[in-house]
Amino acid sequence: MNINLVTFNIKIQSASSLASRIDRIAKRIRTSDADIVCFQEMSTDMQYVAAASLPDYVFIGGGRYSNRRGEGTPVAYKRERFVLQEFRTRWLSSTPTVPESTFGGDQSGCPRVYVLAFLTDLKTGEHLRVYNTHFDHKGKNARYSEATLLINEIEKDNEIFETPFVITGDLNAMPHTKEIKLISEREGITDVTNHFEQTFNAYDEPFDYGEEAKIDYIFVSDGIVCIDTALWNEKENGEYLSDHFPIFASLVI
Repeated sequence: MNINLVTFNIKIQSASSLASRIDRIAKRIRTSDADIVCFQEMSTDMQYVAAASLPDYVFIGGGRYSNRRGEGTPVAYKRERFVLQEFRTRWLSSTPTVPESTFGGDQSGCPRVYVLAFLTDLKTGEHLRVYNTHFDHKGKNARYSEATLLINEIEKDNEIFETPFVITGDLNAMPHTKEIKLISEREGITDVTNHFEQTFNAYDEPFDYGEEAKIDYIFVSDGIVCIDTALWNEKENGEYLSDHFPIFASLVI
C-alpha cells in the first residue's frame, strides 16, 4: 500500500484570514496527491473553511477545549480511499480523557491533544494508525511528559492492534532534545524527516530557535518504508504557505 502523507502546521488565525490563502493550500494538497494530511494549529472555524475547499477529504478531530472548539490537530483523509475504523482525541496530561487537562509545571496555559485516526484502505483492506499531535511551545519538562504519554498510549495500542503506525506533528523541539530522542531512539520507530535542517520559517521574521529550526516530524513504525520526502518551502507572491514548512512523505506499507 502506497500512501502520500503530509504534516502541516497551518498557523492559527481567524477563519476569514485563512480564506485569503486556503485556495493556494488546497491546490498544493491536491497536486501532491496527498492521501492523508495531518494539521496542527487548525481551529474548528478554520477546519470548516478547509473542508469546504477540500471536499474530497474527511476531516476528523475537534478543538482542545471542553466544548471541542478552539485549536486542534485534525486529520484529513481521502474519503474515497479510506474508511475510519476508530477515532480518538486524548489530552496530553496525567488524565488524558479529561478535557482541557495539562501536565502543569512549566507547561504553557494551552491544553495539548493528540488525535488517532485508525484507517483501512478500501481496496486492499490494509490498516494504518495515524497519531497527530502538537507539543507545548513553552515547557521542556511538559514536552517530555507529553512524549512519554504519547509513546505509552501507542504501546498500549500495539497490544491490541497489529498494525503499522505513523506519528506526525509540530513537536516544538529540536532533534537533539530528550523529548524527541524519547521517540526517535525508540526501537521500531524511525524519523523519516531527520535529514531536514529547518521546518520552521516564521515567515522570515527573527525567531528564538536559531538558524536551524527543525521542529516538525514524521515518524514511522517498522513495516513502513519511506521512498521520498519533500519540504513545501516554495513562495508565491513572496509568501510561504505557513510559518512552518509542510512536510510530504511517500510511504510504502
